[in-house]
Amino acid sequence: MSAASPVIERGTAASRIAAIAVALIIALLAIAPQFLSAGAVDRMTALFIYVI
Repeated sequence: MSAASPVIERGTAASRIAAIAVALIIALLAIAPQFLSAGAVDRMTALFIYVI
């Protein structure tokens, strides 16, 4: 590596994997009500409130 072209990394591989995992979970939760029963959505909503 020369001084004229330094390489700067903005994140580690672990942080990229974590960010992708969070994005996938959010996407799955966004479409879950279309595929799950009303009871399952109600339980997920209660869990969401408890986590907050």
